[in-house]
Amino acid sequence: MTLQLEDGSRVSLPSNSKVRITRLRHLLLTDSIDYEIAIDKGRIRSKVAPLDKPADRYRVRTPVTVSAVRGTDYRTRVDEISGTAFSETVEGEVVVATGENLTSASLISVPAGSGAATTVTGAITKAELLPPPELLDPAKVQSEPALQFSIAPRDSVVGYRLIIASDAGFIDLVTEAEGQGTVLDIPTIPNGRYFVKVTALAADGFEGMPATYAFKRQLSTVGGSAEAGDFGYRFKWFGEGEGKRFYRLQILKDSKTSIPIIDESGLSRDAVTLSDLPDGDYYWRVGVIQFSSDPGDPEAIERWTDFEKLTVAN
Repeated sequence: MTLQLEDGSRVSLPSNSKVRITRLRHLLLTDSIDYEIAIDKGRIRSKVAPLDKPADRYRVRTPVTVSAVRGTDYRTRVDEISGTAFSETVEGEVVVATGENLTSASLISVPAGSGAATTVTGAITKAELLPPPELLDPAKVQSEPALQFSIAPRDSVVGYRLIIASDAGFIDLVTEAEGQGTVLDIPTIPNGRYFVKVTALAADGFEGMPATYAFKRQLSTVGGSAEAGDFGYRFKWFGEGEGKRFYRLQILKDSKTSIPIIDESGLSRDAVTLSDLPDGDYYWRVGVIQFSSDPGDPEAIERWTDFEKLTVAN
């Protein structure tokens, strides 16, 4: 969920977060704004439009801190177990203080690429955020029922977080995942073009700098079977996918690397029966050319089954 404020600032709330808007004012006397958001549970991302007037204020409160900015991109999170409040700056600069106001002696500056953690006792620790992770093969079409993203391993990382949105500004959030391994799975989502943001999680609790990639989701699965029948060997195929689908059947003799003895493409039916296969070992596979159901997307993708061995003994 994303809230867009009057001045264009945006507040994104991931799942399982509890946030209160404690102040949302437009002061006519000074023509300034006064926004304040309180986090009771979970985390938010603030993308704050530049505040031009001296009296403009944007603050985020947690049970132990208050932070303020004048135009930046940063994250605020409250750890459910320890109660520690994390402030992590992606762009710009954030000012963080313990207690109820920003005049506290513990006030510190948190520039881009760094974070501050404040415990329930008021102790503040600063840290450099981990660099953006590298997503492996980010341009591949996500065609399986469940989406899968692989991340290049890196030292000093205990996990990764991944967020998917339908827009580059991550206003329309679709889903997210978090895990300790370098492979993150996402349940199925509708076909379309999306953006994915991935961050590394450090042992000290900080979430690192983000890397953002664009990708295409086009569900397209294919499977096949071969069996002997009264009139020969019947090759059958099936699969899921929206839009036009054309199949291709390849049969090779003796080896997976030999030249196909049968290579039929552009098939719209779901089966072929061959009655004249001589005795021997064969390797066969089925491919699918999947077109999108979106008229504005002319790009097609190709999928293949693994080779299967078939021994013919008449």
